[in-house]
Amino acid sequence: MASLAAGADMKTAISSRGKATAMPGRKYIPPTAKFVTTRRVWQWDGIEYKSVEQEGYWYKGEWTLAMNTQMVSWDQDHWMFLLDDADNPQSCTSNGEDTDLTSPTLDTPYHLVIQYTHTHSNATADYGYRVQFRIDTGSWTTITSSTTGVISSESGRAGFQAPGTYNGGTGITTLVGASWDEAVYREDNSGNNIDVGVSASSERTLCIQFVGADLSGGETIEFRLVDALFGDDLPDTVNFGAPTATIASAGGGGLPAGSLALLGAGT
Repeated sequence: MASLAAGADMKTAISSRGKATAMPGRKYIPPTAKFVTTRRVWQWDGIEYKSVEQEGYWYKGEWTLAMNTQMVSWDQDHWMFLLDDADNPQSCTSNGEDTDLTSPTLDTPYHLVIQYTHTHSNATADYGYRVQFRIDTGSWTTITSSTTGVISSESGRAGFQAPGTYNGGTGITTLVGASWDEAVYREDNSGNNIDVGVSASSERTLCIQFVGADLSGGETIEFRLVDALFGDDLPDTVNFGAPTATIASAGGGGLPAGSLALLGAGT
């Protein structure tokens, strides 16, 4: 095969083994370069969204210098568990601000409210929050209607049948120096974007259930927000701890989930 003339442009082809090889006609792209996506088009195929169009550029510099390009920053702040006993979050009975939920009733709707604050200097910022949970320091999992242990679940109350907005209505403390922006309660955990102004606080509310068939007494369940818009980025600061629920144990008000109570001596 004829050799390339000095200074000829080259392009990169990726072989079946993932190796970069030089080819005539394009500028050479080293195998260590990373493609940075600036625009992507998604299309629903009836089952899921799939990427059908992508634009961007090849970045050849030190990758660690380009890792934190997120133009927003935020804190996870106050939080609250609410009983599903009213038609709107403002009127539901609260378990108390920043107060762990002890011995929740299994297979019954609760509302988990988590406050967050936009701390970047941008005029507005998009957030695509999802609520995740983990059991006894296990793996973090995004809550869906079919996850094991905790599920997202429609409220039994008419006021929660569709997404809505309110402003600090659950009674969570407004942070010093922060104003209230749009707060959102949703029955789903889709990560839809919300615009939040500078130094503004907002709330994300999700209706959840603790699945009795999946849980055992004494298990501890923690919750957090992640920003799906920027690849599940964590908040910069979790100021008031993680919302936590503890499943009842035999010595604390109930038998472990799935246990059989035996009545009478010697039975």
